[in-house]
Amino acid sequence: MHDVPLITPLPDDALIRLDEVLRRIPVSRSSYYAGQRKALYPSPISIGPRSRAYRYSEIRAWLQDPAAWQAKQRLKIEAAVPSRAP
Repeated sequence: MHDVPLITPLPDDALIRLDEVLRRIPVSRSSYYAGQRKALYPSPISIGPRSRAYRYSEIRAWLQDPAAWQAKQRLKIEAAVPSRAP
């Protein structure tokens, strides 16, 4: 039998490290970083000068509906980029 790691439910305001994210989103570390750059996966927030963590609420939203989460991120990016008037 394979040992399956137990994934504990967390409160929405929890901050988790990348290792915990990768237990919930089973991709390689490099694939996750590449997906972050393309806004396919949630990005971390800074919690110190050399520390980053992920909002569990973002990870949970992605897990519930990845396509909807990605569409929401694209809208945020488009809203942040100033439009060029002719």
